[in-house]
Amino acid sequence: MAKSIKAALLSGLVFPGLGQLSQKHYKRGVAIVIVTTISLAVIVSQIIEQVKILAKELQTNGEVSHIMDASVKMAAALGNSLFTGCEYLLGICWVVSIVDAYVSEKDVELPKQQGNTEEG
Repeated sequence: MAKSIKAALLSGLVFPGLGQLSQKHYKRGVAIVIVTTISLAVIVSQIIEQVKILAKELQTNGEVSHIMDASVKMAAALGNSLFTGCEYLLGICWVVSIVDAYVSEKDVELPKQQGNTEEG
């Protein structure tokens, strides 16, 4: 398997930025890992905050109608701009990481292959 495909798979399936780190593009890799980690942390903290609110409401009144109302409120609260922005940022990091890992290693592989064909 080509290094570019391995790097793209690392970034796409394991964690964004790992493909860059495996290719020794440390600055890009660390930048992508940091942005992805911060985005994930914000998303998780927003979800935990809303779940705590939902849990408190369920403890005070556990009727089905109140559970549904609380769930709708939670979904609306998670639609705020910070949460949505972090979701988009996470998606962009993921795609950029995969494409960059694949393309940057391809740029290194192509000159090596061309150098070998000119010698023969």
